[in-house]
Amino acid sequence: MLLFIRTQIVAILLGIGWVFLLNILAFLNHPDRLIEQITPIKYGLVILTGVFYFLFMKNYTGRRWPALPLIFIPYVFVYHPLFPIIQRYMKIGSKGHLMNVESFILNTSHLFLFVVLVAIVLSIMFSRKPIS
Repeated sequence: MLLFIRTQIVAILLGIGWVFLLNILAFLNHPDRLIEQITPIKYGLVILTGVFYFLFMKNYTGRRWPALPLIFIPYVFVYHPLFPIIQRYMKIGSKGHLMNVESFILNTSHLFLFVVLVAIVLSIMFSRKPIS
């Protein structure tokens, strides 16, 4: 039961991190401070987020392979689509900001899911075996 609770906390943190990343990208892509080279920044932030998730989950989940489906399946089907919808209906940000967030949802969703899956698998593979 403790493993299930820990994995749900990680899945919720992944969803919040993705929304945070989307808001950073939308902030940088605002028309007043339009950055023409947003694509390298987008990929750099996603890779940096993947490295952070790798280091976080390496210490948090350890060598527990059952944690992989317990984190990734609820994240993909519940938290990944739910958090941007919550932000949209809470009207956090202006209309232009929300339009930027929605465009980045379409652009980075598949990339972020891939990076999260790789981070989870690598964190389980490269964590130390528990001392018995």
